[in-house]
Amino acid sequence: MAQSSISVRVLSFNVCLGGRSVDISKVAEAISASGADVVGLQEAGANVELIARLVGWAHFDDRHQVISRWPIAEPSDAAGAYVYVLPEPTAVIAIGNVHLPSDPYGPYELLDGLGVEQTLDLERSTRLATLRQRTDAWTSLVGRGVPLVVTGDFNVPAHTDWGPGWAEHRAQPMAWPVSEAMTALGFVDTYRMANPKLPGLTWTYGYPYPHGGEAEPRDRIDFVWALGHDTITDAALVGPAGVPDVVVEVDPWPSDHLAVVTTMTMKPVEPMPYVAPHASRVEVGELLRVRFATPGTPGDRIGLVPTAAPIDDVLMWVAPMEVDRFGEVTFGTAHLAPGEYDVVLATAASEIGRRRIWLVGRGRQPSVAAGFDASSLVVSWQATYGRRFDWVGVYAAGDPDLENGALAAAETGATIDGSHSFEGLGDGPFTVRLIGDSSIA
Repeated sequence: MAQSSISVRVLSFNVCLGGRSVDISKVAEAISASGADVVGLQEAGANVELIARLVGWAHFDDRHQVISRWPIAEPSDAAGAYVYVLPEPTAVIAIGNVHLPSDPYGPYELLDGLGVEQTLDLERSTRLATLRQRTDAWTSLVGRGVPLVVTGDFNVPAHTDWGPGWAEHRAQPMAWPVSEAMTALGFVDTYRMANPKLPGLTWTYGYPYPHGGEAEPRDRIDFVWALGHDTITDAALVGPAGVPDVVVEVDPWPSDHLAVVTTMTMKPVEPMPYVAPHASRVEVGELLRVRFATPGTPGDRIGLVPTAAPIDDVLMWVAPMEVDRFGEVTFGTAHLAPGEYDVVLATAASEIGRRRIWLVGRGRQPSVAAGFDASSLVVSWQATYGRRFDWVGVYAAGDPDLENGALAAAETGATIDGSHSFEGLGDGPFTVRLIGDSSIA
């Protein structure tokens, strides 16, 4: 089905440690002032839903930290790399949202005397390696003709922002690998496209502004990249009054990053068939809501099975009405035991896709446990909220320094239940903590 082009305004916004540094209502005020339709958040912690509600939107994805005025669905073939946003019931655009590792930070390393090649090697082994975990899924998506926008705090400048013609430390040419990789994939750096000459620096003028030392290297590390769009209409910075290049002013400003917003035109497209549970973690007794797009053939059905079981072992299934190729179904869960299940989309002849969900006990809180296995400290977590940037940290016993005290850490990878083995920590004793992105889970 052919679709018409629409105007979409997308904001990338690192809200700083859960968005509560000033007042979380100021985060919502900034989003509203930007005029955004879709927002990729970073460091939102457990506050993604709250921020969406404060803006007045019903649609959010806690796992990807994306909020929108339109419905959101993570399709079964997304491999955790993107979500669909549905400006129309039968058509989608895709949003990827990233927060690449912050340390070691390249400009700091250069100023401290590390050589150019050594700094670029650090970029390849940290941020570029993390980015590569998503690019295969993005490439596959774009190959199907779906417009894709990637927002994020990339924690690295763009290669286009360093070299002759730029000021201060940025006058040195640097082939920053992440932006070069995005460009090689065909993405357009929307701010630089719309503003070829403006520095557009987003980090950091210090917090609260104008706190910050004069020696602080300031760079543009927050981006909105686009691929498969029609045109870039404009791009601007959102931030406190008095900061260079800020167009949308909000005071007091609630973050140590400025936000970047871009307006573009693109054609939403009809997606390939998919199933998309609204949440990966559901409490027993809650409704399991599933958005879907089916092939529209006789025998299409959406079912719930034990994890990894074939569709023939279905516990419940729903056949969409004959007019409903796109829509939403719900399953009751009160009669099910806690555990792992798969939501499956199938036709009469074959399975098309599946997504895993975790059913947890009513009122069950996230927990973490640890024990030694030979020389390894095995840390396990249960019933977490499945946010992409949740992590577990190992601390010296009783160390209260949550931010800087971790001896070792590992991301949970958006899993509800899982474990990680830490090597080389010695015999302890240790304190193990589960951290929810920017707050204790």
